[in-house]
Formats: sequence, structure tokens, C-alpha cells
Amino acid sequence: MARRFDESTDERTLDESVNGRILDESAGDATLDSSPSERALFVQMAREYPVRTTIFTFGLPVFALSQVVNGYVNEGSLALIGALALLTIAVSLHLTRYQLAVYRRRDVTRRFA
Repeated sequence: MARRFDESTDERTLDESVNGRILDESAGDATLDSSPSERALFVQMAREYPVRTTIFTFGLPVFALSQVVNGYVNEGSLALIGALALLTIAVSLHLTRYQLAVYRRRDVTRRFA
């Protein structure tokens, strides 16, 4: 929880986390000082690791779509194929978020090493 300093210090409220977050009382949300947005970080990761990002982010949903089309053309069980497609997309989202977290951790380690 955030603590308030006495009146002689700055009016800001500091979060006691390791990240050095500063809480703005008017906004009510914690904002990181120099942290890029998640979208900008994703673009950086895609530039640095294009193959891995393409496979996890776009490859798995394309595979799911191809399975749905294949099932429709060959008159397969669309319920099972749809479940497979949803599961594949969920795995893709999870893997992308995981890879983004790993990239963010490597970035922070590089900056402070």
C-alpha cells in the first residue's frame, strides 16, 4: 500500500515496490516512469525476433483457420474442429503474452546489467 510523506516533502505518493512506481492521486492508477506500452514492446519484440513472434502470434491462428476450412470442406465435425480452433487461438494468446513477458524481463536485465 502507498504511504504519504510529511508536509515538508513532495505531495506525491510513492509506491513501495521495486519498480519505483509513482502513484498520481488524481489518476488513481500506477504508471511506470519509463516503461513502454505493451503494444510498443510487442513491436520491438517482433523486430528483434520476427520468426518466433510470427509463429506464435500469427502461425497458430492461421493453422486454426485452416483446420476449420478443412473440416468444412471435408464435412468433418465442426463442433470438434471449432473447439480445436478456439483452443489453438487461446494457446497462441498465452504463448504471445509469455514471450512478451520474457522479452520484457530480458530488456530490463540488459538495461540494469
